[in-house]
Amino acid sequence: MNKFMKMALEVAEKGRGKTEPNPLVGAVIVKEEKVIATGFHAQYGGKHAEEDAIKKAGRKAKGADLYVTLEPCNHYGKRPPCTKTILKSGVKRVFIAMRDPNKGSLNGAAELKKNGVKVITGIMEKEAKKQNNFYITGLGSELQISMKIALTEKGFITWGNGKRKIVSGKNAFEFTQKLREKSDAIIVGINTVIKDDPKLSVRGNPNKNPVRVVLDSKLRIPKNAKIFSEKGETIIFCTNKAPRKKITEISKKAIVIIAGKKINIYEIVHELYMLGLRKILVEPGQRIATSFLEKKLFDKLYLIVSQKKIKKGVVGFGLKKKVSVKLVSTKKLGKDTLMVLER
Repeated sequence: MNKFMKMALEVAEKGRGKTEPNPLVGAVIVKEEKVIATGFHAQYGGKHAEEDAIKKAGRKAKGADLYVTLEPCNHYGKRPPCTKTILKSGVKRVFIAMRDPNKGSLNGAAELKKNGVKVITGIMEKEAKKQNNFYITGLGSELQISMKIALTEKGFITWGNGKRKIVSGKNAFEFTQKLREKSDAIIVGINTVIKDDPKLSVRGNPNKNPVRVVLDSKLRIPKNAKIFSEKGETIIFCTNKAPRKKITEISKKAIVIIAGKKINIYEIVHELYMLGLRKILVEPGQRIATSFLEKKLFDKLYLIVSQKKIKKGVVGFGLKKKVSVKLVSTKKLGKDTLMVLER
């Protein structure tokens, strides 16, 4: 038993330096004490180890044993759940070195047991934990959520017909670029993408682009949106109301995660955290700003206040609850004023 798990651990090492922030995972399929196939997680976003090994084994996987270094995932992310792949293959028993500390993986062992697969855990667990120490440690890092909103003194974030109109100036733009450069991910709503068509990139340094996250319940995002042409990853959270055909099309350009019946920002933030994204920047429209503020789901709030005179437009917040913040600092950004507030 241990010799096959040892082999799985050795195979997992082939992905070292290529999978972060995801873990190293190796898999070995055994039938009648003979190795049929091996697989490993080769790169971030690529096939999972179980999927790789099962594909190589083909029909021979039916009735076989699967040795895997980490509990198979049971959620949709960049790849479909490994539990579904395992159940479809006909694997009879699954030996797991360590359980996944990432709660977002949704207890794959329990799912397999529920569907009649015999599951044995804890085989060479100590060695598996040592191998993935970087992954386990990373899950414990502190989450930081910041919001950046540019608005006028009267609270308008845009005006007129709602099409893109820049409220703040050049200095504020440069400040925003610095915020993005320090962030792991940027969250925006679909209305921002449709109206502004932003790149959500770091100008002049595309290698520092954060992961672009779009909240888009019905998957209305245009196929030619500028974010698809930028370097780096894009994640789109939609609901089961999104058209299946559009999901397939957009999945070729970005990671599409179906969040269920409706988008829950607590779950979104949790999912990003589990993906290893710790510094989150929210560049919201009115609805998302209101939601994050009312749920007190932020640490810092950067308000860029413009002197532009707008008599009518869209206001930045539609708060129905009182939100307490404290002013930390103010400074000039050209003609604009930056106010930094904390929860």
